Amino acid sequence: MARDGFDVLAVDVDTTLNLAPALGIREEVRRSIVPLVENREIIEERATLGGGAFRLNPQVDDLVDKLAVTGPDHVKLMVVGTVRDAGSGCMCPANALIRGLLRHLVLGERAAVVMDMEAGLEHLGRSTIRGFDVLLIVTEPSVKSVEVSLKIAELAGKLSVRSKWLIGNKVASAEDEKFLIDELSRHHLASKALIPYDRSIADADRKGTPPLDLNPSSPAMKALVLLSRDITAPAQT
Repeated sequence: MARDGFDVLAVDVDTTLNLAPALGIREEVRRSIVPLVENREIIEERATLGGGAFRLNPQVDDLVDKLAVTGPDHVKLMVVGTVRDAGSGCMCPANALIRGLLRHLVLGERAAVVMDMEAGLEHLGRSTIRGFDVLLIVTEPSVKSVEVSLKIAELAGKLSVRSKWLIGNKVASAEDEKFLIDELSRHHLASKALIPYDRSIADADRKGTPPLDLNPSSPAMKALVLLSRDITAPAQT
């Protein structure tokens, strides 16, 4: 999206915190990133009232300038982080900050926020994605994965998400493709895109190189570029 001329803010709320290397942000910069949930000064200043209470509408207008790092193609990255230690407390204040930030942002025609969320249903209970334009529900060719994806689609419908796109991932064969098409059609749904299983994605991870740089013409990257342009099509016209 950034290479197509969009101003992109990427927000990493996945527990694995692996968005920075995937974007090509240098290791020395990655080491300097303090996830929002670990930035006690910001949380206490903006979101915590004391006694276990927290602000529902904290000040957020300067968070991107304070916390985001800039990577290749001018992509800005904010890392939210997750609970690391037993008994480390509730993430509610940090979640209030990120929800407030997303509500505060005013996007121009060629601007986008892309959020990498953890797999499963838990994040839907935090209402972080309320009002998003598009939710990409990534599923794999297995019964369990499809079942979870259908539940995510159902819950997202209650959060005013405008579009819910099911994305088949790691599709390694014609049998995988048929399975996904058949399983989704039984629920009157269809996949928006099928991303083929691609060894170059794993190779890029091991080499610490963004997949888009290692092999931009690989089957998975071609499919992802097309998906990106489907997402941004309304802004392009």
